[in-house]
Amino acid sequence: MDRDQAASALPELRALILSASFGSGHHQANDALDRALRAAGVNLRARHADFIAYLNAFERAVTVGTYAAWLRYAPGMYKAFYEWTDQETEPRALTGTFSWLGLRGMLRDLRAVRPEVVVSSFPTPVALAHTARQRLGADFLNALVVTDYRVHHHWARPEAELLMVANEEAREQMARWRIPDANVAVTGI
Repeated sequence: MDRDQAASALPELRALILSASFGSGHHQANDALDRALRAAGVNLRARHADFIAYLNAFERAVTVGTYAAWLRYAPGMYKAFYEWTDQETEPRALTGTFSWLGLRGMLRDLRAVRPEVVVSSFPTPVALAHTARQRLGADFLNALVVTDYRVHHHWARPEAELLMVANEEAREQMARWRIPDANVAVTGI
């Protein structure tokens, strides 16, 4: 039996793996996950997608454009936004967008892939996948790879059944955000 025949004999894992083009760290984390699963012998059938591609032109201009402008021209504003949103009292008007921003693209990919697992390396798609799962009546594990060592409130996604964090300190930070310990695994980034 050659390698291709051996791979086709293994059970298949269908996955939708999501990143976001806010720097390359999210893509690198997903590539590392893909390589690790394949190296472990998983017959992975994965579609890699960028959450930013799910957004329409206006949504992309507002989200990516604002982020880029703040970093380049007003880093103090980004710092203030980061601190303002790093609390449970952040406005629902902001966090509520996580469940619908890019929904059309998410629904399209979920229908096409029919994943057993959706893994995100950016927090927003986790909430989006949850909404799409409810709309479609789909059944998949909704997982998040936390690509930061410090757990900002946006990373503490209650919609995720599995949150993979860098270290024990990050696990403790998840607990402070009331994420059940059973949903958190220390895997490294």
